[in-house]
Amino acid sequence: MDRKQLEKAMHYLNPVTELVARQKRKEWLYRKAFIRRCENLRKAETEVDLLGDQVEVLLGLLEKIYNILHHYSPVLQQYFEVLDILNMIRKQLIGEVLFPSQGDC
Repeated sequence: MDRKQLEKAMHYLNPVTELVARQKRKEWLYRKAFIRRCENLRKAETEVDLLGDQVEVLLGLLEKIYNILHHYSPVLQQYFEVLDILNMIRKQLIGEVLFPSQGDC
């Protein structure tokens, strides 16, 4: 192949090689973004699990508080604020029983 034919071939191949290089860069960027999104999703799932565990612990604590307040409610009747709190806690706990979280279904 003489020099002129080589230059002509290079003239036609240069845009193709540039296109391939651009496609490879795009692929790398998309792959990197996909991996980042997957990692973010894993982190979010872990956070949701931890928050769910914390909610369970707090509901258990709320139930214990309710049981103690309910046990002493005859003594605490003179404090209407305590009875209001007792009723709010009862409604919250009943709501949790009637409408369990989606993960329990």
